[in-house]
Amino acid sequence: MKITLHRWFGQGVFFAPWQDALMSVLLAVCVFVANEIYAVLNHGPAVLHLQTPLDEALPVVPIFVIPYVSLNLIVYVTLVFFLVFRNKVFQSACLAMILAWLVSYGFYLFLQSEMIRPALAGEDMFTRMIRDVYASDHPFNCFPSLHTSMSTILAIHWFRVDRRIAIGLEPNARAWLARRGYDPIYGARPLARVIQAEVRDPLTDEILFGRLEHGGTVRIGVLDDRLAFSFA
Repeated sequence: MKITLHRWFGQGVFFAPWQDALMSVLLAVCVFVANEIYAVLNHGPAVLHLQTPLDEALPVVPIFVIPYVSLNLIVYVTLVFFLVFRNKVFQSACLAMILAWLVSYGFYLFLQSEMIRPALAGEDMFTRMIRDVYASDHPFNCFPSLHTSMSTILAIHWFRVDRRIAIGLEPNARAWLARRGYDPIYGARPLARVIQAEVRDPLTDEILFGRLEHGGTVRIGVLDDRLAFSFA
């Protein structure tokens, strides 16, 4: 049972060191607060009025309101999934989203934009949903588009969830870990911390931002009494 739980949740927050878990909680709070600031800035006067001949030529497609109004739910469900199953991916996604919010809020504060909304003629369910959006969301905070940036950030991080990575551990690396992870008093209990610090953390950085970003193979050996990683 324990092996099964670790297999499914081993990279999530429940098996993370307490420092990582605390960092994830703080990031979750920052994401919530950053999202709430949107409403505070959603007002005029606007400096930019976003309407082009192309906007006027494109028809309103009412059914597209569904992904628009679903974004918040998709964001929070995705972040909960990342937190439970891929804590490092969760942290990376939160940091990227917070940065996107800060950049966007700078525009909304100093270069506010307004979208000239088209008139709606239909009475179908989706058109009525668009009218509800018009009533609850002022036509400001349009550039940069947070719907676009948040969707892109989440899509990029979904690609990072389940990449195929093969790890080979050389005999000298096994001996090195056994030596560093054994304590005369506590036995092999320190081994988990050694593996976290010397193997998982470096590989997590490579998976998120480096040579394993698209999957691959890594072999772990020892060089100058330190673990050495080779990638293919």
